[in-house]
Amino acid sequence: MADAIVTTGFILLFVLFSGLWLLISLAGYLLYGLGIYDIAMEKGIKNPWFAFIPVLRKYLHGQIAGEIRLGNRQLKNPGIWMAVIPILSRGIIGIFVLIVWFGYILRTVLHLAAGGYTVGGDIGSWMFILIITSIFSRLIEIVVVTLTGLVNYQIFENRARGNMRVFHVLLCAFVPYYESGYYFYLRHKRMKEAQEESPEGEEPREENIE
Repeated sequence: MADAIVTTGFILLFVLFSGLWLLISLAGYLLYGLGIYDIAMEKGIKNPWFAFIPVLRKYLHGQIAGEIRLGNRQLKNPGIWMAVIPILSRGIIGIFVLIVWFGYILRTVLHLAAGGYTVGGDIGSWMFILIITSIFSRLIEIVVVTLTGLVNYQIFENRARGNMRVFHVLLCAFVPYYESGYYFYLRHKRMKEAQEESPEGEEPREENIE
């Protein structure tokens, strides 16, 4: 009886935290989408509704920044890189795992055909997969975080001053859901400023920036 109560308690806690996590994730998704959508509308970028579609929202995010300045060079179409790099990295990892799996199965079949089987070799294979995929995943994560930071830095150029721009970029990179909240705050801030600057009795008008 006591075991059943404990099990039920763990299940209820799991459901509660899962539901809470789902709500927070959904809120972050919508806040980020609304912020990106509004900035895209402000700049007259095509298809601002991409802000609510997975993958495409990252493309739109990068396109808002425009060309990224890297010293004497420029990174054109950062949105394409922001959308493609995560997909490409997952594809590469998937292909690598399939190749290793094929090699593992082939080696196992050959060992069985020869009348032997080595457990130690299997452990080594899985450790090799884990190490390689972990290293590759971390490298891709660094690339994505760096690229996103550069994009945010350029977007925040006219929305945050001096060191605050760097501060917000770092918070967006390392604090969960801060990016979603900050982009929604920028949207709210612009709406408030537009209402304050518009003549009394008139609705604020959006300007399309080519």
